[in-house]
Amino acid sequence: VGVMLHGKLVEMAPTKELFANPLHPYTKALLSAIHVPDPVYERNKTIIEYDTKSPLGTAFEETSDGHWILH
Repeated sequence: VGVMLHGKLVEMAPTKELFANPLHPYTKALLSAIHVPDPVYERNKTIIEYDTKSPLGTAFEETSDGHWILH
């Protein structure tokens, strides 16, 4: 799975790895916004904010086998 911000990849990883261990702050923000069909959970969850004006990195780093993040 690849996560893009302003047309630029910021994180790439196998699906299970990305959902279990998101590393880029934008990926974390996106995943925190997913709705869960549990009203108690939804009422108490925290949605992570991400400033989309933050500068993007310029180089990818492989953090684990097949998991890349833009730094």
